[in-house]
Amino acid sequence: MTIPDDLFTKLAASELAPHKRTAYRPVAETGDPPSRRASKMGGTAWLNPGEAWPACPSCGQPMALVLQLDLAIVPAPLRATFGTGLLQFFFCTNDEPMCEVDTDAYESGAGDKPKSKLVRIVDPQGDGGAAPAPSKNAIEPRALVAWQATDDYPVSSEAGLDYDQAKAFEAALGIELHQACAVDDKLGGWPHWFQEDAYPSCPECEKPMSRFVYQVYSDNLTNVAFGGDGMAYICQCPDHPHHLDECSQR
Repeated sequence: MTIPDDLFTKLAASELAPHKRTAYRPVAETGDPPSRRASKMGGTAWLNPGEAWPACPSCGQPMALVLQLDLAIVPAPLRATFGTGLLQFFFCTNDEPMCEVDTDAYESGAGDKPKSKLVRIVDPQGDGGAAPAPSKNAIEPRALVAWQATDDYPVSSEAGLDYDQAKAFEAALGIELHQACAVDDKLGGWPHWFQEDAYPSCPECEKPMSRFVYQVYSDNLTNVAFGGDGMAYICQCPDHPHHLDECSQR
């Protein structure tokens, strides 16, 4: 079907603008910042005094810190969105055994066995505990020192677009629609689903955790291959923000 130019313009004006969000790409510097409370990927996490480093339920080894975000200093437009404290994402990178597969960690929800991952928000008081970062399969530490804002749009399946509307988006943007959804690490914006959208369900209200928080692209700022060299998505329940979960796709 050929869509007239005036219809492209009309559809783009009516359908494109409501879907635009701002995503923030992290600017990272190699090295573990001295403060355990700093925003970072990898390295040493803030822990409650006396708290043991979170361990994998499958292999029993300490899980790697993938991400820690100080929610008080994320970009101002998102500062009141996710809550207060430190958002932390731990993940077992062990491949002997392959705990991600053995515990179905790429899936969301509790399932019938504990997952080899942990997503939580903690309320940091002081400098935290002194537990060192695990040495086995650790993630190279990188400090997140700044954020670069970018326009972000959903993949067509999540936007609920039919063929003509998707083409109108692409005409307005000048690129294919999936390219308008940032595929690398980002805070906020839209998840770049490789398959259909798969928001985790909240264990309290059973609704989708539709608040998208963060996306980690395999082997970008970390040496972790989520879901077999795919993407990790951290989501939050908007009604019960203490519930967060992560799933991955490729």
